[in-house]
This record gives sequence, C-alpha cells and structure tokens, in this order.
Amino acid sequence: MNQTKTYYHSIDVFRLICAVAVVVVHITSQIPSNGIATWSNYYSYRYVLDIGSPFFFMAAGFILYRKSKEIGPGYLLTYAKKIFSYYLIFSIFYMITRVILEAISASLLNESVRVAIETQLNQWRTLNLLNGSIGSFQLYFLVILIYSALFLYILLRYKANTLALVTIAVALYAAENAGLLSNLNIFEYKSFAFGLLFVTLGFALSHSKEFITYKTPWLYTILFGAAYVCNYYYQVGLGWILLPLFTFSLGAFCVQYHTLGKSSLLTKLSTYSLAIYTLHIFVELLILKTVEVLGWSDYYANPLYYVGTIVACIVIPILIFHPIYNGAIWIKETFIFSQKKPSGKSELRKQNYG
Repeated sequence: MNQTKTYYHSIDVFRLICAVAVVVVHITSQIPSNGIATWSNYYSYRYVLDIGSPFFFMAAGFILYRKSKEIGPGYLLTYAKKIFSYYLIFSIFYMITRVILEAISASLLNESVRVAIETQLNQWRTLNLLNGSIGSFQLYFLVILIYSALFLYILLRYKANTLALVTIAVALYAAENAGLLSNLNIFEYKSFAFGLLFVTLGFALSHSKEFITYKTPWLYTILFGAAYVCNYYYQVGLGWILLPLFTFSLGAFCVQYHTLGKSSLLTKLSTYSLAIYTLHIFVELLILKTVEVLGWSDYYANPLYYVGTIVACIVIPILIFHPIYNGAIWIKETFIFSQKKPSGKSELRKQNYG
C-alpha cells in the first residue's frame, strides 16, 4: 500500500522540464529552416530535447497503470473522456483564433480578408480531426493518448498482462520503423505506434517498480542520452531504439528518486505542464503574426526573438489555460448541456498526467 500512495515529485519536475523542451524545439525550428543553424545556436542542444514528448507519454502510462490497478480498467475510459474534452476545447479554440488572427493580419496588411479566411478554412479536413492536427499540430499528443487508453482498455478486458501489452507495443513500433505500417499511419507528427510504445513503457515501469529495483538509473540515463545524441551526429540510424531506452532510464531515475523536487517551485509549476504544451503554439502564432504586421523580416536572426518568444510561450499559457478551459465548460453547461454529478463520491489523491 505504501508504494501505491507514493507521490512522484520527480516525475512532476521532469514533466515541466520536458514541456519547456518541447517549446524550445518548436520555437528554434526556425533556425535550421532559415539556414543559420550552427553548433552553438542549435545542434549543441537540439537532439537531447527529443525526450520531451516521449516522457509525456510515459508519464501518462505510469499513472494509467496505478489508477487502473486501484479503480479497474474502466479508469482508462474515464481518462480517455477527460483527454477528449481537452482535445475538443483546445482544437475549437485554435480553429477560432486562427481564423481571427488571419483576418486581422490580412486587414492590417491590406490583403483580402476573405481569401485569408478561406485559405485557413480549406486546410481543415476530416483526417485532421482524426489525427489531432485540425486546430494545431501539437494536439496530436492528446489524440494518441486517447487512442492508447482505448487500446489498452480493450487489451486489459481480454486479460492481457503487462508483458503482453509491452510485447504488442514493441512489435507495432518495430513494424512501423521497418516501414510495414506506413500506409496505416494517419498522423503527420509521430504515430500511434510511437505513442503507444511510450505509454506502455510507463505502464511497465509503474508495474515493475513493485518488485524490481533499478540500479544506477542516472548512469543509464546519461549513457543512453549521450548515445542518442551521438547517433544523430554520426548518422548511425539507431535513434528509434535509443530514444525508448533513454526515456525509460529517466523514468526509472524518477521512480528511484521520487522525492526529487518536493516542495520546490518546479513541482508547483508542473501543474501547468499541459498548459504549456497545449497553448505555446498559440503564443508563437500571435508573435509571428505581430512580427509579420510590423515588417520585421529578419527576426529569425535575432537571439532576443528566441529568448523572448520562449519565455512568453511558457508564461502566457500558464495564465490563460484555466480561463479558456473553464470558460468552455461554462459555455457547454450553460448553453448546450450539463451533467448531474453523483453524490457521495470518493476522491483519490491525484497525480495528473493528462
């Protein structure tokens, strides 16, 4: 029981760090796009930041195992429903704000507002809704979480154990990297097999910590992280193997040092990890449109642009996430429908990775 009640502050800390890593990856992508990437301004840090999304998936799998063990497989459906609410609300938010921003910028630049709006509307397809990119590309993360939770629910209903889950996930991941599933992948960024692998690794880590003590996980984290980075520098082609090892080692480190960051500012701010991940692209879009209207054509060559944008993409989502989400819930319950909540429900202490 003591293990079940353990709170993993270290996972909270690294969730926040990984959220910032995702922001840095997306904002600095303009450096190579504009042909100004060097070792000092890009390549020295870029590849190690790839752990951002995998760690998010693994952290979700970690809590899914704990909750499904406490409550039952039905929790996976509850989780999928919660993540779907995030996906729906923020997809609609992005769709509306993109149309508004395109219209405003076109008006300020003396361009056709109608053409700007039509161009934006024409980008939306049914496939975009299914792969999570209809509002903004990074929301694919939420859709893969939904699919993974439902997939695990089905397997658990058929009495699959953790080893079977990991075996299936590894098989799908290997098949995809061998090019066998390319025609089935509907995602523009990452894939279902990619997300499922890291979710099940988190599932396995949460399961195995009950009877396995991982030795010196900090050492393996450094070794696999360094190997992953070197893989890209020397074009070895083993990144698809090294990234899961890197991520799992970091997860094992978090399990061993679960009090790391307890009562720290990082732990407190970690509750906004999803906010940062979800809304940083909105902030970047706002800044890019402002730069376009102001006519600052060489902004991408200015280091202050990247520093300022990264800071804004961390701070502003923290401020606007809850107002947007709570506002959407209020609109739904006031003008669309509301649900009656059952009385007398017991609340378990939450470590929320959604």
